[in-house]
Formats: sequence, structure tokens, C-alpha cells
Amino acid sequence: MFFANKIKLDPALHKSASRRATELGYPSLDDFVTHLLERELKSAADQTTRDRVLQKMKGLGYLQ
Repeated sequence: MFFANKIKLDPALHKSASRRATELGYPSLDDFVTHLLERELKSAADQTTRDRVLQKMKGLGYLQ
């Protein structure tokens, strides 16, 4: 089940994001923002995983 969560945006940012969502063919601003957040969160998770692997490799002596 989905719940309507609200995020407040500065009016100028909302207008700009709405325009960009339309330009890119998103059906709604909500879909555009959801896509951006999902992409950013995945990128952050990928970076965290990369950092953990590098730390583990350093601990094992593979990297200095």
C-alpha cells in the first residue's frame, strides 16, 4: 500500500523540476523525483560497498 508523503520544495525549484520532468517525458513530477532519489541512493550504496571492499583489501595487505 502506498501512502501520500509530502516533501516541501521551494516554489522556484518545484517549477524548474516540473518543467524538466516534462522535458524528459516523465508522467509526473513525483515519478521524476522518485527516479532521481532511487538513482542517488543506489549510487551512495554502491560507493559504500566500494569503500568497504577497498578497506578489506587494505586490511588483507593487497593495497597500501
